[in-house]
Amino acid sequence: MELVSGSDSPIKVGVEGLAPLSQTAITKTPGAYAPANDEHNALVQVTVPEGASFARLGVQAQANDVDWDMVVFAPNALGGLTATQVATASASEFLDLEAPRAGTYYIVANLYSTPNAGPAGASVQAVSFAGNAGNLTVDPNPIVAPNGTATSATLSWTGLSEGTYLSRLSLGDNGIRTWVNVQVGAASAAPSGAPQVALANGVPAA
Repeated sequence: MELVSGSDSPIKVGVEGLAPLSQTAITKTPGAYAPANDEHNALVQVTVPEGASFARLGVQAQANDVDWDMVVFAPNALGGLTATQVATASASEFLDLEAPRAGTYYIVANLYSTPNAGPAGASVQAVSFAGNAGNLTVDPNPIVAPNGTATSATLSWTGLSEGTYLSRLSLGDNGIRTWVNVQVGAASAAPSGAPQVALANGVPAA
């Protein structure tokens, strides 16, 4: 991991994960949003477990010249669902949830546009953390380097089965974070402990 120090003081690296990532491959054509599985939209349900300190739900595009958008229906305190739209000009979209409520979430991935109005692929992703999983180490930790100088740290992981994993690192106490993505074997494999993900028939009425 390469970085530029922002402090003369030691920089403590906090680790969340590595956590197993669920991925569902989809291919759609551009068209109108609908909370359904059709030619333009994918509707996926995800279970976020009790005790999760963080969850990331998203749509990872296969190409950078397309535009996927996303709506997430999350369980609320009244027993219903609250919709959050994530729609930017970026190819991919992600929603980060601190201390997420446990339960079933519904992700609608909508293909808004492609360069030639043709089909495009993506993966609907879900991951949840419950703090440091103990399978990723950072050396050195803390990182010591004069302010403004380039330095590096070595990331090492162990005990991972086939699949994709995600970690979030915090650098010091200033809120700066970075992501670590680790793939072991086939990316399509679902590692043990990954969030339960399945195509849904519809979003339950409030």
